Amino acid sequence: MESISVESLRRTLFVTSLVVAGVACRFLFTDLPNFAPVGALALFAGAAFVDKRIALILPMIVMLISDWIIGFHPSVLYVYIGMAVYVALGIWAGRGFNAAKFISATFAGSVSFFLITNFGYFLGYCPKTWQGLIDCYAMAIPFFRNTLAGDFLFGTVLFSSLAIAERLKPGLRAVAPAKTR
Repeated sequence: MESISVESLRRTLFVTSLVVAGVACRFLFTDLPNFAPVGALALFAGAAFVDKRIALILPMIVMLISDWIIGFHPSVLYVYIGMAVYVALGIWAGRGFNAAKFISATFAGSVSFFLITNFGYFLGYCPKTWQGLIDCYAMAIPFFRNTLAGDFLFGTVLFSSLAIAERLKPGLRAVAPAKTR
């Protein structure tokens, strides 16, 4: 069994606390559809957690709990697929993280989420024609703007909070786990 260092545990707890604190924001901005922290949380989890299993599992648990409170819908599977894409982009961005990777991963996450979730909506609710597909995506553009704005705002807060904490407490910096033979 792997031993966990105190520093690794502190980082995991700190990052988890940022993710959990961000969940409350999903309930604060209900007047702005899709302006929520969940995409940014998933991206952040992928970049910030050393253990990538936690990076994937935690956002899914957050989604399950908040969907249980808010309510499930028929195309929820596509939302969870979109969240997994955010985590994967976060894992990519976390390797040599910088502002360009943050911007690229955030934009790619928002676009992927838009394409995946609206395709799910199209399959469940729209006429199965080219015009139905076009109309589905056209009607979703206002939601995309909110998703993009939320991802950049909440992502900036999360990544900045971690960067400030790491600067103040260097022990919080990520350390890759030692490879065993």
